[in-house]
Amino acid sequence: MAEQLKYEDNNYRFPGDFRCDGVLLYSYEGFVVDISDNVAVINIYQSLEENFITGNILFFDIVGLSHRLPIVGQEFLEFRMRSPFDAGGDEQIDHKTHRFQVYKKASYKTSASAQALILHFTSIEMTRNQRVRVSKTFNQSYGRTVNDIVKNKEYLNSKKFLFISETKDNYKINIPNLRPTDAINMLADRSEPKDHLGPGYLFFENNRGLHYRCLDDLYAEPNGTPKPPKHYYDLVSAEKPSFVPVSDEVFGQISKPMTYTLNNNMDSVLNTRKGMFANKVYSHDLYSKQWDVSKFNYANSYLNESRHIEAVREYKYQGIMAPGPAEFDDVHNNDDNTFGLKNKKQIEKLNNTPLGNNGSPRRKMLSDYYDSRIMLESNTKKLYNSNADNGFNLPKIRQNREQILGMYNYLSMTLDVPGNFTLNVGDIAYCDVPSFEAQGKGNNPNKPIEIDPSLTGRYLITDVHHQIDFIERSHTSSIRLARDIFAQPYLPPNFEGKFLTAVNDPVGAAIDTATLQSFKDVTKLLKIPTPRISTVEDLTSELGIDINTPINEIKAAAAAAGKTFNIDFNTSSITDIRNAASSLGINVNTQLNKLSNIQNVLKVGDVNIYGMQNAANTSISGILNSTTNRVLQNTYAANVVGIVADRQNVLSNILSKTTGLNLGGLNLPSFTNMGINIIPGIGINVNLNSFVRSVSTTFKTSVAKVGSFIKGFF
Repeated sequence: MAEQLKYEDNNYRFPGDFRCDGVLLYSYEGFVVDISDNVAVINIYQSLEENFITGNILFFDIVGLSHRLPIVGQEFLEFRMRSPFDAGGDEQIDHKTHRFQVYKKASYKTSASAQALILHFTSIEMTRNQRVRVSKTFNQSYGRTVNDIVKNKEYLNSKKFLFISETKDNYKINIPNLRPTDAINMLADRSEPKDHLGPGYLFFENNRGLHYRCLDDLYAEPNGTPKPPKHYYDLVSAEKPSFVPVSDEVFGQISKPMTYTLNNNMDSVLNTRKGMFANKVYSHDLYSKQWDVSKFNYANSYLNESRHIEAVREYKYQGIMAPGPAEFDDVHNNDDNTFGLKNKKQIEKLNNTPLGNNGSPRRKMLSDYYDSRIMLESNTKKLYNSNADNGFNLPKIRQNREQILGMYNYLSMTLDVPGNFTLNVGDIAYCDVPSFEAQGKGNNPNKPIEIDPSLTGRYLITDVHHQIDFIERSHTSSIRLARDIFAQPYLPPNFEGKFLTAVNDPVGAAIDTATLQSFKDVTKLLKIPTPRISTVEDLTSELGIDINTPINEIKAAAAAAGKTFNIDFNTSSITDIRNAASSLGINVNTQLNKLSNIQNVLKVGDVNIYGMQNAANTSISGILNSTTNRVLQNTYAANVVGIVADRQNVLSNILSKTTGLNLGGLNLPSFTNMGINIIPGIGINVNLNSFVRSVSTTFKTSVAKVGSFIKGFF
C-alpha cells in the first residue's frame, strides 16, 4: 500500500520531496473539476525581468474534458503545494486564494483513448493588463502612483501583497493611455529611491507578492547593512551523492546542487557598447530651449552612486571593470575619475583604491572613454509646478539605471537543486564556489578542494524555475544567481606594465598597393630630420612682432567683463584702443605695452594696427626670400628624399613577404546540444501505460530551463 502523506507534515523523505493539496480547474461557466490524478508535470517560472509569474501544466484527458467542460484556454487554475519542512510559511505556494489564469490551450500528443493537454497559465493581473489602459495625470511620488495602478479596480485590481521601495520627491506626470505594466515600467525608468542610492527599479512577482523595488533594496538595508542570505549552496559538494536522507538533515540536502554552470557574461566589448563603463547623455529642455551634457563613468558610480551585492570596503576595489589600462601602449594624463564628486572624503577614498592615480601619469581605463555610448534625453523644467526647479532629473537617473541594470548579473551561474518552494527571485543566497585546480603529479588526492575567493560569497536570485513531476513524485528547481562585483579586492595594477614584444608600426599609415607609397605625409614619417628653415611663425616669435596675440587678449578681457568694443581694431591706433578700454573700465595695460614695443621694433610710429601688420609682413618677407634661407630649404628637401627612398625599400620588403600568403578562415569546433538531464525516479510504482510515461518524459525535456526563458509572452 502506498504511503499516505498529509499535506501539513514535515517528513522530508528525500531531496525534492513535496506535498500537493489538489489541482482544480475552473471552467468559464464556474464549473470546477479536480484533475489532481491526471496531472503529470507543472512548471512555474519567476524572473526579475518579468512582471508576473508564468507556468504550464501537462495533464491527461481520458474522459473528454476538452469538450465536456469545455476547455477553451480561458479557465482558472487553483492549487496549493509546499516543501515538507517548516520555514515559517515560506515553504508554501498558495494559489487557492490567488488563482492562475489559463490563457492558452495546446494539444501535446494524442492516442486512441487519451489526450495530453498543455495549459499555459499566468497571474490574473497579467491577463487583466491586456484589457485595460491607464490614461491619467498623477501628482505624487512615483511609488504611490505604482500603488494606485496595481491596487485600483480600474487598472490591475490586485489583491496580492505589494512591496515598494518608496521613491524620492513628488512629480506631476501624465500617463498617456498605456497598459498598466507599461506605465509602471515607464515610472521605473524615472524613479529614484528615497532611502537608498541607486535608481535600479524593477517590477516583478514572486511567491510573496508583487514588488516595485530597487536593486539597492534587495542588497541592503537603508543604512547600508547587507541583508542576510536566505539560502546557502555548497558547490564544492555538487554532484556528490548524499548518504543521510533523513528529516534532521533537510537543509544539508537542499543546499547541495545536483549540477551547476558558470555563465560567461564577461563581455567587455558588449558592455562597452552598452555604456556600462562610461557614457554621455545629451539632454534638452523644451521650455528654455537649452541643452546640456552629462558624463558618467563606472569608477565614480562604484563608490558613490549605488550599493552592491557585497558591502564596499574602504580603500578596496572589487568592481567588474579591471583597474588596469584599456591599452598598454596608451599613456596620458587623466583625472576624470572624480568627475562630479564634491565630497573630499569620497575623492580621497577613490584615489587610494586601484582606480586612483594619485596625480601621476597613467593610461586610459575603460571608464575614461565617454563616447562609448551617447544617449539623448528630455529633461524639461517648468513643465508642471511640482517639478519646476530641476525637471525630472532624467539624464543622471538614466545613466545610473543603465549601468546598475547592466551590471547586476555580470557574474552569474545556473544551479539545478533539489526542489524548494522557499526559493524566490529577489532573495540573497550565499555560495561556496570551488577553485578549479587540477591535481598535479605528487599532489595529495585527499587534500580538501579550495574555494574561489573571487566568486565565493553573496548572490542575488534573478530567475527561478520550479518543475514538479507528479509521476516520479519529484520537485526540482533551476535557479540563476548573479552578482555585480567580485568577492575579493583587486591587487593594485602595475601602470608601467608593457607587452613582452613592443608594439611596432613600421609604416605608420596605409600603403597604396599601386605606388607602394604610404598614405601618411612624408614630412611626418619617422626619423625625418627636423627642419632648420625659418617660417613666418618662427620669425614672428623670434622678432617679437606678434600683433594678433595681444589684440585677441584685449578682446577676451572685454568679453569676460561682459563689455564690447565699439571700434574697428584694424583702423585704430594704440591710443584709440587705450581710450576705448578706459571708457569701458577694462585694464589692458599689459597688452597695450606689448603693442607699443612692437611699434618700436618696426619703427613705424603711432600708426593704426593695419599699418603695423603691413610693416611686420614686409620685414618677414625679406628674411624668408633671403639666400641663406633658400639654402636651408634645399638641404632639408634633399634629406627628405633620402628618407623616402629608405622607406620605399621597407615597403617593398613588406609586400614581397606577403606574396602568395594564404589568409584562410578558422576551423571552428562543432558544438553538440547536450540537452537537459532528467532527474531519475525514486522508485515509486505507478501503474501508467507507455503513452503517459513517454509523453511526460518528452515534455520535461522540452520545456525551457531557467537559462532560456522566453521573454515577452504578450
